[in-house]
Amino acid sequence: MTSIKIHMDSLERWFFIVILAELILGGSGHLFAVGPLSLRIFFLALMVGLDFVLLLRGKVVANLSNLILFVMMVYFAGLMCYSILTNDVRDAADPFAGYIVIIVCPVFLYLFRENRDLIYTTRRVFYVCTAILSIVTILIWGYCLVFGVASYPLIQGLFNRFQYGALAFVGPVPRVFLKGSIFICCALFLCVMEFAQDHKFSRLVLSGLYTVAILMTFTTSFYAFTAILLLVELFHIIGKKRFVTFLSIILGLGLIGLVVAYQAGIIDVFIERFSGDYNFSYKGIQVRSILSHGLVHPIFGNGFGYNIFTDYGYVSKVAYSFEVMWGQLFLDTGLVGLILFLAHMGVTLYDLLKNYKISKNHIYYAFALGLIMFCLVSFTNPFMNNAIGLLFYAVCAGLSSVDERLASTEGRLALEG
Repeated sequence: MTSIKIHMDSLERWFFIVILAELILGGSGHLFAVGPLSLRIFFLALMVGLDFVLLLRGKVVANLSNLILFVMMVYFAGLMCYSILTNDVRDAADPFAGYIVIIVCPVFLYLFRENRDLIYTTRRVFYVCTAILSIVTILIWGYCLVFGVASYPLIQGLFNRFQYGALAFVGPVPRVFLKGSIFICCALFLCVMEFAQDHKFSRLVLSGLYTVAILMTFTTSFYAFTAILLLVELFHIIGKKRFVTFLSIILGLGLIGLVVAYQAGIIDVFIERFSGDYNFSYKGIQVRSILSHGLVHPIFGNGFGYNIFTDYGYVSKVAYSFEVMWGQLFLDTGLVGLILFLAHMGVTLYDLLKNYKISKNHIYYAFALGLIMFCLVSFTNPFMNNAIGLLFYAVCAGLSSVDERLASTEGRLALEG
């Protein structure tokens, strides 16, 4: 029996490694695919099946997190039935399928409870995969900088083929945005926390690699929310008194950096990228349009696949899918769906921070910041209603399920490792 248990633990570990690696490196899930079938779809189907097995075996723990999740999925399923009657079936199936991913949470909760080595496996895989993704970003950026606009058909063609990202040019400077770039932001939070404790040069180098890769995305939300959450993290690490001094130094160096960047012409690239950015007005119009329709049925929403007409000034569209994820959640599911979703997320964040407080294992705090990052970015990019955001959320839920009575032991082991 012991031998079987060891083999099962090893199988679960490798199963989780492949899922996490594919999530970070696989973009939208079409990188490792043959026709309409992808590795991610296979794993999602397998995990949904495991949900039923765990339920039948009585392995699903009756806690607040799973209770809220159960109520939410029943509500979403009922709303989907309503949507089939009131909206186009194909339009309704698309957004509903995005939320189905959250049903894998019980599997991750079970895996982390039964195999606590997954905490350290998560840390290692996250570091390796985000480092690879950062290097890929920098190499693509360098290639596009050397070959200029002539590189666009090849690179964007590959991005389109695998739904992997987007390439644009700000003057002669390329902008490389990969679907998995947000994981680099999350990895930076973990790396900074661990560097603050052990001062390893390798972590400093890795933090620099992550920062360069983030800069190359030229994405407003990544810049703003990463900076804000890093300041929160630094405030937590060094305390109030030292934080004021540190912030003053950072602002001083930042002003010097701006002067140097201006003299070198670098600042002109950023001004060109962000001045007159139509995305702000585009998404602002989306929000107003969503609210005007969402407030007609504010409690239970309009159902999945509800199409609305939006006039953007230069073009008019009829659509059921929007980039403002939280607005779309309210439009589709109403206040009930929004409250259930936020309640489940609140429980997960609370448990992550509670485990960090007990164990001082940095992965709990860093992933809590990462989850907040996903939520904030979802105001302008739809991450938390598809597999990219919700699978990361499932990992956070798994980490939050670790028994806090054992967390202090795990924290010491993690630091020694």
